[in-house]
Parts: sequence; C-alpha cells; structure tokens
Amino acid sequence: MKKKTRELFIKSSDYAKLEDLIEGTDSSAAGFLEAEILDATVVADNNLPSDAVAMGSKVTFKRKSSNETTVVTLVYPQQSNLEFNKISILTPVGSALIGLRTGGEID
Repeated sequence: MKKKTRELFIKSSDYAKLEDLIEGTDSSAAGFLEAEILDATVVADNNLPSDAVAMGSKVTFKRKSSNETTVVTLVYPQQSNLEFNKISILTPVGSALIGLRTGGEID
C-alpha cells in the first residue's frame, strides 16, 4: 500500500515505541512500517494534529472499490483482535494508516 497523501504526523511517544517494535521484529511488515514512520514528521504528543491517526485511534475509512465503510482501532500486535476490529500496526493497512490525516488516501 502506498499513501497518496504524504502529510504524516506521529507523536513522539508512538515513534519511540514503534522503533522498538521494528527493532524486535524481523519481517517485511516491520520494514514497511519503518519506511512509513521515517516519512512522517515527529511531533510532541500534545502537538499531534487532532485528525492524525495515532496508536489507539479509531479510524473510519471507505474502500473505493466497494464503497464499503470500515471502522478499526489501530493497536500493537499483541492487542490485535479482528473480531473487535482491532488491527495491528504490523498489517499493511495498519502501517499505512499511522500518521494519516482526515481526507488522506492509501492504495
């Protein structure tokens, strides 16, 4: 997945935890996440734009192909639970959502 809108913001506490997660994970998903967070602007937690996706954010997105709306919560891998729409940051969708702002698009 590739973001079409590249204005990404990550709060510093999420950035630090995600760096630790990446260092402890040997997978292509971790590599994709690393590329995403390196492309973002890291801001103080209290300066994160209110519409930026952070860890723990509840996100509503629409698939263009089916016009289907989905609501998910972005979580760390150990908290992932698809039954409750909690998706891991180490999934392609999770990695693509981090830092994205309202109106942003991903492929």
